Amino acid sequence: MFCCFTARLFLLLFGLVFICSSKPVAAQQMVQRELSELINTQDPGWPIVAGWIKQSKNEVQVLPKIPSRADSALLAAQV
Repeated sequence: MFCCFTARLFLLLFGLVFICSSKPVAAQQMVQRELSELINTQDPGWPIVAGWIKQSKNEVQVLPKIPSRADSALLAAQV
């Protein structure tokens, strides 16, 4: 009985180590998209955001866009 318990414990620990050490499947398959692929001029999202701002009960301040920072943020977010 002790041997069976030891074997089960070993398998459990081995499984946990394997699961914790492997990368998520999504992270392994993610491809970095180009900036041109991330910008949608046909269906921009800004009108939706502008609507949220208009309906907001809190004061909202929209800061001016700094192109270099906006591009790097979009590339980092990949959305």
